[in-house]
Amino acid sequence: MYQYLRGKIFIPYVAFRQAHREVFEYLIEDFKTYKPLLSGIKNEYEMMLAYQRQVIRELEPLKVSTDFLICKFRKVMNSTYTCRY
Repeated sequence: MYQYLRGKIFIPYVAFRQAHREVFEYLIEDFKTYKPLLSGIKNEYEMMLAYQRQVIRELEPLKVSTDFLICKFRKVMNSTYTCRY
């Protein structure tokens, strides 16, 4: 599904990642001399992406609770604070 922001169409990040993965696979297969090096780079990249996804999953509950506390704080501040203007 496409995302719209300020009139521009953005293809989801997952689609970009898949396209890059396929191009890199093609390069690995095409450049036989550098195949071991490129394969190692690709594997490290994939491991880093997996690690980042795990970190994001672990931080998601913290983001939700932070958003809740911010909302609660704003409600408290709006009910007790009056604008001087």
